[in-house]
Amino acid sequence: MISLLSIVAIGFFLGMRHATDADHVIAVSTIVSRQQSPWRAALIGGVWGIGHTLTIFAVGMAIILFNLVIPARLGLTMELSVGVMLIALGVWNVASFLHARSQADAQI
Repeated sequence: MISLLSIVAIGFFLGMRHATDADHVIAVSTIVSRQQSPWRAALIGGVWGIGHTLTIFAVGMAIILFNLVIPARLGLTMELSVGVMLIALGVWNVASFLHARSQADAQI
């Protein structure tokens, strides 16, 4: 029989793998790279991580407690929204880069 410790360990390592997916790395790095202070960047990254964890925990508990099933269409819609968010973050980064570059060129 699988022990509770084994289940928690598997959940932890799957969560760590999930946290290093490209969408998470891009989202967090985009947000924290705008901070001047490393401490503020770490705080914002930590708060983002805690908020993400609590959301996953709440949704997971609701699924388990109420025996819910997420329809495939909803899952695909959520994946699409992540893709749109990544594109928006990319556009934001490119715009910031171009703005900073034009500011630097203007000072020369």
